[in-house]
Amino acid sequence: MNSVTPTLTYLIRCNSDVTSLLSGTAIKAVVAYVSDYITKPGLKTYSVFDVIKSIFDKNSEMIEVV
Repeated sequence: MNSVTPTLTYLIRCNSDVTSLLSGTAIKAVVAYVSDYITKPGLKTYSVFDVIKSIFDKNSEMIEVV
């Protein structure tokens, strides 16, 4: 689909690749991929706050804290 409708792909800004899922192996691969994606662990809270702090530290001169 991407090579057939590059303008449409650009406008909706998504990947529109299509594949056939006729084999059991392909279906198992898709199910494994989706289940791994759904159960992916999120970032730890301390990691999020560390990133926020590092951004503030790097841009402290641009941010005028009163």
